[in-house]
Amino acid sequence: MILLKWKQRLESTFRAATAKIPMNQPRTGRLKGRSGQSAFISRNTRRLNKAAKALAVFGPNYVKKRMGDASALNGYAWFWQGQNENLASALLAARKSVELSPRAAAYDTLSAVYIKLKNYTEALKAAEKAVELGGPQVETYKRKLDSLKKLMEKKDGE
Repeated sequence: MILLKWKQRLESTFRAATAKIPMNQPRTGRLKGRSGQSAFISRNTRRLNKAAKALAVFGPNYVKKRMGDASALNGYAWFWQGQNENLASALLAARKSVELSPRAAAYDTLSAVYIKLKNYTEALKAAEKAVELGGPQVETYKRKLDSLKKLMEKKDGE
């Protein structure tokens, strides 16, 4: 019962906060477009640190409703890889995000999901693509790529 009320309140706030935002608005400020929506949900569920509650919002229905929204799928995948749960669904969302919008951030998320799944070969490919595409976070992507290479060398040495 509490979970249902929490979900309803969060979704209501979410709809009210995002209803006034045109989807073609540039990504500046706090809540702009759908990426702002997924960031809003992720931020609030992270604060509560309740995976069960997050699953109620960021569950299978979330992905089904947003299969055409690369930013929402990327936020969903990033959230779940950070929780180290629901990784199969996170992988599906990350792959679809890359397919819809092949940006460096999407490849970074895909790499992170693969790392959590211990599929280092695929993680390396995605991380290299994130570095190749560059962008404002390219230095972060390079550091992650270097860390992944070191991890793979360590695993090969064992």
